[in-house]
Amino acid sequence: MSCSRAAWLVLPIRLCVFWAAWRAVFSDSPPPPPPPLFIIFSSFFSPRYAWPPPPREFLFLQRLEREDGSISLAGEIIAGASAGFFQVIATNPMEIVKIRLQMQTSLPLAERQSMAEIVQHLGIRGMYRGSHTTLLRDVTFSAFFFPGYSNLKLATADKDGNNSIASTLFSGGFSAAVAAGAVTPADVLKTRLQTKGASTRYSGLADCFQKTAAEGYGSFYKGVGPRMMVSAPLFGIALIAFEIQKSYLAGA
Repeated sequence: MSCSRAAWLVLPIRLCVFWAAWRAVFSDSPPPPPPPLFIIFSSFFSPRYAWPPPPREFLFLQRLEREDGSISLAGEIIAGASAGFFQVIATNPMEIVKIRLQMQTSLPLAERQSMAEIVQHLGIRGMYRGSHTTLLRDVTFSAFFFPGYSNLKLATADKDGNNSIASTLFSGGFSAAVAAGAVTPADVLKTRLQTKGASTRYSGLADCFQKTAAEGYGSFYKGVGPRMMVSAPLFGIALIAFEIQKSYLAGA
Protein backbone atom coordinates (compact mmCIF):
# COMPACT_ATOMS: atom_id res chain seq x y z
CA MET A 1 0.00 0.00 0.00
CA SER A 2 1.51 3.37 -1.07
CA CYS A 3 2.14 6.21 1.38
CA SER A 4 -0.32 8.49 -0.40
CA ARG A 5 -3.07 5.88 -0.33
CA ALA A 6 -2.44 5.24 3.37
CA ALA A 7 -2.71 8.96 4.13
CA TRP A 8 -5.95 9.34 2.17
CA LEU A 9 -7.52 6.41 3.98
CA VAL A 10 -7.28 8.41 7.20
CA LEU A 11 -8.93 11.52 5.70
CA PRO A 12 -12.58 10.37 6.08
CA ILE A 13 -11.94 9.68 9.75
CA ARG A 14 -10.50 13.18 10.21
CA LEU A 15 -13.61 14.67 8.61
CA CYS A 16 -15.84 12.67 10.96
CA VAL A 17 -13.88 14.04 13.91
CA PHE A 18 -14.37 17.56 12.54
CA TRP A 19 -18.15 17.20 12.38
CA ALA A 20 -18.23 15.83 15.93
CA ALA A 21 -16.06 18.72 17.13
CA TRP A 22 -18.23 21.31 15.41
CA ARG A 23 -21.44 19.96 16.92
CA ALA A 24 -19.83 19.84 20.38
CA VAL A 25 -18.48 23.41 20.29
CA PHE A 26 -21.15 25.23 18.24
CA SER A 27 -24.20 23.01 18.58
CA ASP A 28 -26.64 25.83 17.73
CA SER A 29 -25.03 26.65 14.39
CA PRO A 30 -25.19 24.63 11.16
CA PRO A 31 -21.75 23.32 10.16
CA PRO A 32 -20.07 25.15 7.26
CA PRO A 33 -17.51 23.51 4.93
CA PRO A 34 -14.84 22.12 7.30
CA PRO A 35 -11.70 24.09 8.17
CA PRO A 36 -8.75 22.27 9.82
CA LEU A 37 -9.62 20.65 13.14
CA PHE A 38 -7.05 22.63 15.13
CA ILE A 39 -8.64 25.92 13.96
CA ILE A 40 -11.99 24.78 15.34
CA PHE A 41 -10.49 24.15 18.76
CA SER A 42 -8.38 27.32 18.67
CA SER A 43 -11.56 29.26 17.87
CA PHE A 44 -12.93 27.98 21.17
CA PHE A 45 -10.02 29.52 23.07
CA SER A 46 -9.18 32.63 21.05
CA PRO A 47 -11.63 35.06 19.36
CA ARG A 48 -9.06 35.96 16.73
CA TYR A 49 -9.59 32.57 15.10
CA ALA A 50 -13.31 32.33 15.85
CA TRP A 51 -15.64 31.14 13.10
CA PRO A 52 -18.28 32.23 14.02
CA PRO A 53 -17.26 34.06 17.24
CA PRO A 54 -17.85 31.78 20.23
CA PRO A 55 -20.36 32.77 22.94
CA ARG A 56 -19.05 35.24 25.53
CA GLU A 57 -19.92 32.98 28.40
CA PHE A 58 -16.86 30.78 27.76
CA LEU A 59 -14.88 31.48 30.94
CA PHE A 60 -11.49 30.46 29.58
CA LEU A 61 -11.93 32.78 26.61
CA GLN A 62 -12.67 35.71 28.91
CA ARG A 63 -9.56 35.03 30.98
CA LEU A 64 -7.36 35.27 27.88
CA GLU A 65 -8.76 38.62 26.83
CA ARG A 66 -7.62 42.02 28.02
CA GLU A 67 -10.16 44.65 29.00
CA ASP A 68 -10.17 46.09 25.46
CA GLY A 69 -10.85 42.65 23.98
CA SER A 70 -7.32 42.12 22.63
CA ILE A 71 -5.14 39.14 23.48
CA SER A 72 -1.53 39.20 24.64
CA LEU A 73 1.20 37.11 23.01
CA ALA A 74 1.07 34.77 26.01
CA GLY A 75 -2.67 34.38 25.48
CA GLU A 76 -2.15 33.56 21.80
CA ILE A 77 0.44 30.93 22.74
CA ILE A 78 -1.95 29.38 25.28
CA ALA A 79 -4.76 29.36 22.71
CA GLY A 80 -2.54 27.70 20.12
CA ALA A 81 -1.12 25.15 22.54
CA SER A 82 -4.64 24.30 23.71
CA ALA A 83 -5.69 23.69 20.10
CA GLY A 84 -2.74 21.34 19.63
CA PHE A 85 -3.59 19.47 22.82
CA PHE A 86 -7.19 18.77 21.85
CA GLN A 87 -6.16 17.84 18.32
CA VAL A 88 -3.88 15.10 19.67
CA ILE A 89 -6.67 13.59 21.75
CA ALA A 90 -8.73 13.19 18.59
CA THR A 91 -6.08 12.35 16.00
CA ASN A 92 -3.32 10.30 17.70
CA PRO A 93 -5.07 7.00 16.79
CA MET A 94 -5.17 8.12 13.17
CA GLU A 95 -1.47 9.04 13.28
CA ILE A 96 -0.34 5.63 14.45
CA VAL A 97 -2.65 3.77 12.02
CA LYS A 98 -1.37 5.96 9.17
CA ILE A 99 2.26 5.23 10.06
CA ARG A 100 1.59 1.49 10.25
CA LEU A 101 -0.15 1.59 6.86
CA GLN A 102 2.76 3.50 5.34
CA MET A 103 5.20 0.84 6.57
CA GLN A 104 3.32 -2.05 4.94
CA THR A 105 5.34 -1.97 1.72
CA SER A 106 8.52 -2.77 3.66
CA LEU A 107 7.00 -5.98 5.08
CA PRO A 108 6.75 -9.42 3.47
CA LEU A 109 3.36 -10.09 1.88
CA ALA A 110 2.42 -12.59 4.57
CA GLU A 111 2.94 -10.00 7.32
CA ARG A 112 1.04 -7.10 5.74
CA GLN A 113 -2.17 -5.92 7.41
CA SER A 114 -5.22 -3.98 6.36
CA MET A 115 -6.35 -0.89 8.27
CA ALA A 116 -9.01 -2.92 10.09
CA GLU A 117 -6.43 -5.54 11.10
CA ILE A 118 -4.05 -2.85 12.37
CA VAL A 119 -6.78 -1.26 14.49
CA GLN A 120 -7.83 -4.65 15.86
CA HIS A 121 -4.23 -5.57 16.67
CA LEU A 122 -3.46 -2.26 18.39
CA GLY A 123 -6.63 -1.92 20.46
CA ILE A 124 -7.66 1.33 22.14
CA ARG A 125 -4.58 1.54 24.34
CA GLY A 126 -2.24 0.73 21.47
CA MET A 127 -3.67 3.51 19.30
CA TYR A 128 -2.50 6.01 21.92
CA ARG A 129 1.04 4.65 21.97
CA GLY A 130 3.51 7.50 21.60
CA SER A 131 0.84 10.08 22.40
CA HIS A 132 3.24 11.93 24.71
CA THR A 133 5.55 12.63 21.76
CA THR A 134 2.58 13.56 19.57
CA LEU A 135 1.57 16.03 22.28
CA LEU A 136 5.12 17.39 22.40
CA ARG A 137 5.06 17.89 18.63
CA ASP A 138 1.56 19.27 18.10
CA VAL A 139 1.26 21.43 21.22
CA THR A 140 4.63 23.04 20.43
CA PHE A 141 3.77 23.39 16.73
CA SER A 142 0.49 25.14 17.50
CA ALA A 143 2.14 27.38 20.12
CA PHE A 144 4.57 28.55 17.40
CA PHE A 145 2.15 28.59 14.49
CA PHE A 146 -0.91 30.49 15.73
CA PRO A 147 0.89 33.53 17.23
CA GLY A 148 3.19 33.60 14.19
CA TYR A 149 0.31 33.56 11.74
CA SER A 150 -1.71 36.07 13.73
CA ASN A 151 1.09 38.63 14.00
CA LEU A 152 2.37 38.17 10.44
CA LYS A 153 -1.18 38.62 9.20
CA LEU A 154 -1.44 41.91 11.11
CA ALA A 155 1.97 43.04 9.84
CA THR A 156 1.07 42.35 6.18
CA ALA A 157 -2.43 43.85 6.29
CA ASP A 158 -3.23 47.02 4.34
CA LYS A 159 -4.12 50.35 5.95
CA ASP A 160 -7.74 49.21 6.34
CA GLY A 161 -6.69 46.03 8.15
CA ASN A 162 -7.51 43.73 5.24
CA ASN A 163 -5.30 40.95 3.91
CA SER A 164 -4.84 39.90 0.32
CA ILE A 165 -4.69 36.26 -0.71
CA ALA A 166 -0.92 36.66 -1.14
CA SER A 167 -0.39 38.06 2.36
CA THR A 168 -2.55 35.33 3.91
CA LEU A 169 -0.65 32.67 1.95
CA PHE A 170 2.68 34.12 3.08
CA SER A 171 1.62 34.50 6.73
CA GLY A 172 0.25 30.97 6.98
CA GLY A 173 2.95 29.33 4.90
CA PHE A 174 5.91 31.00 6.58
CA SER A 175 4.55 30.41 10.09
CA ALA A 176 3.84 26.76 9.33
CA ALA A 177 7.28 26.18 7.81
CA VAL A 178 9.05 27.69 10.84
CA ALA A 179 6.87 25.75 13.29
CA ALA A 180 7.33 22.49 11.36
CA GLY A 181 11.10 22.91 11.34
CA ALA A 182 11.18 23.70 15.05
CA VAL A 183 9.28 20.55 16.07
CA THR A 184 10.98 18.11 13.67
CA PRO A 185 12.94 16.41 16.52
CA ALA A 186 9.65 15.60 18.26
CA ASP A 187 8.22 14.29 14.99
CA VAL A 188 11.24 12.02 14.48
CA LEU A 189 10.87 10.59 18.00
CA LYS A 190 7.09 10.17 17.55
CA THR A 191 7.49 8.26 14.30
CA ARG A 192 10.13 5.95 15.76
CA LEU A 193 8.01 5.20 18.80
CA GLN A 194 4.88 4.49 16.74
CA THR A 195 6.36 2.14 14.13
CA LYS A 196 5.76 -1.58 14.47
CA GLY A 197 8.24 -3.25 16.82
CA ALA A 198 9.12 0.02 18.57
CA SER A 199 8.34 -1.50 21.97
CA THR A 200 11.15 -4.03 21.50
CA ARG A 201 13.66 -1.40 20.28
CA TYR A 202 12.92 1.35 22.79
CA SER A 203 11.97 1.20 26.45
CA GLY A 204 10.45 4.67 26.31
CA LEU A 205 10.89 8.24 25.16
CA ALA A 206 14.18 8.76 27.02
CA ASP A 207 15.67 5.58 25.55
CA CYS A 208 14.51 6.56 22.06
CA PHE A 209 16.08 10.00 22.50
CA GLN A 210 19.40 8.52 23.64
CA LYS A 211 19.58 6.02 20.77
CA THR A 212 18.68 8.69 18.23
CA ALA A 213 21.29 11.03 19.68
CA ALA A 214 23.87 8.22 19.42
CA GLU A 215 23.38 8.31 15.64
CA GLY A 216 24.34 12.00 15.68
CA TYR A 217 22.22 15.00 16.56
CA GLY A 218 21.53 15.51 12.85
CA SER A 219 19.28 12.46 13.11
CA PHE A 220 16.72 14.59 14.94
CA TYR A 221 16.35 16.73 11.81
CA LYS A 222 16.02 14.01 9.20
CA GLY A 223 13.40 15.10 6.70
CA VAL A 224 13.22 18.66 8.03
CA GLY A 225 13.42 20.19 4.53
CA PRO A 226 10.59 18.17 2.96
CA ARG A 227 8.50 18.61 6.10
CA MET A 228 8.82 22.39 5.92
CA MET A 229 8.11 22.38 2.18
CA VAL A 230 4.94 20.34 2.73
CA SER A 231 3.71 22.38 5.70
CA ALA A 232 4.09 25.79 4.04
CA PRO A 233 1.65 25.31 1.12
CA LEU A 234 -0.58 23.00 3.16
CA PHE A 235 -1.29 25.55 5.88
CA GLY A 236 -1.12 28.54 3.56
CA ILE A 237 -3.82 27.15 1.26
CA ALA A 238 -5.91 25.86 4.19
CA LEU A 239 -5.89 29.30 5.81
CA ILE A 240 -6.82 31.05 2.55
CA ALA A 241 -9.84 28.74 2.27
CA PHE A 242 -10.62 29.32 5.96
CA GLU A 243 -10.45 33.11 5.70
CA ILE A 244 -12.53 33.26 2.51
CA GLN A 245 -15.26 31.06 3.98
CA LYS A 246 -15.12 33.00 7.25
CA SER A 247 -15.64 36.30 5.39
CA TYR A 248 -18.44 34.81 3.31
CA LEU A 249 -20.29 33.47 6.34
CA ALA A 250 -19.81 36.71 8.27
CA GLY A 251 -21.46 38.62 5.44
CA ALA A 252 -24.25 36.07 4.92
